[in-house]
Amino acid sequence: SLGANEALVIDTTAPTISSVTSTTADGTYNEGDSVNITVNFSEAVTLTGSSSLGAVSTTALGGGHDVEAVLISGNYAFVSKHSSGITIVDISDPTSPVVGATFTNGNTNAQMYTYNSGGNEYLITNNWTTGISIFDVTDKSNPSLHSSLNMSGYDGGRVTDLAIDGTTLYATVRNSGLISIDISNLASPSILDSVNTGAGTSRGVAIKGNYAIFTKSSQGVGFVDISNPSNLGAISFVTTTSDVSRDIIISGNYAYAAAGASGVAIIDVTDPSNPSTASYAPGSYTDIYGLAVNGNNLLITERTDHKIGIIDISDPTDPGTVSYINSGASTRTRRIASSGSYAYFAVDKNLGVSEIGSSSGNLVVTLETGATDRTVTFTTISSATTASGTYTVQAGDTSS
Repeated sequence: SLGANEALVIDTTAPTISSVTSTTADGTYNEGDSVNITVNFSEAVTLTGSSSLGAVSTTALGGGHDVEAVLISGNYAFVSKHSSGITIVDISDPTSPVVGATFTNGNTNAQMYTYNSGGNEYLITNNWTTGISIFDVTDKSNPSLHSSLNMSGYDGGRVTDLAIDGTTLYATVRNSGLISIDISNLASPSILDSVNTGAGTSRGVAIKGNYAIFTKSSQGVGFVDISNPSNLGAISFVTTTSDVSRDIIISGNYAYAAAGASGVAIIDVTDPSNPSTASYAPGSYTDIYGLAVNGNNLLITERTDHKIGIIDISDPTDPGTVSYINSGASTRTRRIASSGSYAYFAVDKNLGVSEIGSSSGNLVVTLETGATDRTVTFTTISSATTASGTYTVQAGDTSS
């Protein structure tokens, strides 16, 4: 093994600025003259940027119930509104969404999935009062119910989340467990197996390899072997510090679970049969609910404080601190989705949109120049132990 043949040294010391010098000779300089400024580092550094969320815009969707979830498929957003149905919104221009058809589905309050078969596009959703509904949404102006699956024998059909693996749909049921469903024939979906996941409320589910990974209040993040969808395996849990009966998503080899006041629980699932313990993204949290990934960023919603946030997860073992903007909600901020450089989220009875912007990182050095201090900004440093910039002398500058 590598450990048996190599001496591994892990550097846990962050680089520092060791000195600030100048190659310009000591002397007297006039306004407009240039002076070199050189920053020396304790080791090679690279200057990187960060992402941020832009101002929120909202599009009213109507209906008597607040929005619950958002799914993006191509140039369209499918927005579930509980008993008020599902509205299709054209987001070809994210700065000017166009509200289209609304169709009813009993009571949709969970994540939705699109599924392509036979040249048609289908939308698979939960129906809080019966189980599962499948709609043909090939014609966005005229969606129609294609089929449904009655699951009322499982906690009244109260499906809380869905995930798809090939032709198998996995559904978490609020107080019941995990159910595998054959959707190879969309006109006639059928239950393959079910497993009781124990006490607590289930909310989110995601797939990693041969495992379904789900959230369960009072227990943590659960793992079920789904290598045989007709014979679901035993359940194991990774404990978390607070309630995780919210969203869960997989990005690369990591699972991210919305953990209420603890923020975001991060679990290494490189080997789902042997997951790591949970670590947590730094920052201040109250009630994290929705999650979405955009490149190296994790997007989150705060249900209670009505905020949306962004976390740098380029290194999941050392995530950035969350930064927030106000969601614009007065009553409800729920799930979030992402496509391109935009975040789309459920806010009151509206579809919220925020552009995800990137800014290059800058190093700003302050110079003692008399009554008014001046600065030199370094915009590019790539694996270097020094960085050089130029300061232009201004009127009134003095230095001793």
